[in-house]
Amino acid sequence: MANALRDAMEVWGTCPKYGEYKAKYLWFRLVSAYDNDKLHVFYDEEKPVGFMTHCFFTEKEAETMKWYGVETFKRDKGDQLWVIDMVANGGRDDVLEVAKHAREYLGKTYPEYKTVYAKRGKRIASYPNVGDWHSKGEA
Repeated sequence: MANALRDAMEVWGTCPKYGEYKAKYLWFRLVSAYDNDKLHVFYDEEKPVGFMTHCFFTEKEAETMKWYGVETFKRDKGDQLWVIDMVANGGRDDVLEVAKHAREYLGKTYPEYKTVYAKRGKRIASYPNVGDWHSKGEA
């Protein structure tokens, strides 16, 4: 959709956790992702229900969790593929739907990356970026 950045900001601002972040996070995470085609907004018909940002970390960034969005989101490849933000405000069903679309998109777009990583709170999550669900045409 043409208003992806505005729609992502709407989802961001209405999420209790993300709504408390300072404006600088919008710039270096959301706007930097948008500027580099690493922001993906998910819709239920015309209504934005969630979004995801992704980037590529170096081994050192993944180890230290120290990175700078403006620089990191510019990369089109790197040592590891990471989901940075995945937000859905409509409850469990929206979260599962956004996760399904995010996995499908990343699997089709970056098949050379066999694992996708994400930081969720204090833990690091990972999942295989391969599998039958990629080729079923479910969206």
